[in-house]
Amino acid sequence: MTLVNPFLAFRMSQGWTQGSHVRNPAMDYATPVGFEYTAPGDGVYRHLSVNLSRTDPTAAGIMGELLLQGGEWDGYRIRFAHNDHHVAGHGERVKQGATVLAATGNTGFVRPRPTVASPHLG
Repeated sequence: MTLVNPFLAFRMSQGWTQGSHVRNPAMDYATPVGFEYTAPGDGVYRHLSVNLSRTDPTAAGIMGELLLQGGEWDGYRIRFAHNDHHVAGHGERVKQGATVLAATGNTGFVRPRPTVASPHLG
C-alpha cells in the first residue's frame, strides 16, 4: 500500500522539527477551517483524548489516530491534530481516499490567537 497525503494541495506551514515541533516532531499544513480530509491508507480510525501541548491545553485541538492495516505500513499509526471535529466513527474501519476522517480546525500555535468572536484568526 502506498500512502496518499490528503494535504498535498496545501502549503506546509511548519515542518517536522521546526519551531514548536522541536520536541514534538510533526508537520502542519495551512488548510482552510473545515477542510474534510480522507484516510491516507486503509485501517482503523480512533478518536483520541490526548493533548500534546504541556503549556496550551487547546493546542492539539481534537485528535484522531489511524492504525494502518495491510502492506508495508501494517501496524504503523498516523496521528491527526488540530481538528474541528471527527467525521469517521471511533473504531471505524476506513478505506484509503474514500473515508473522510475529520474536518480541520484552527488551533495550535498561531498568531493572532483565534477567539470566540473571531475564530478564524491565525
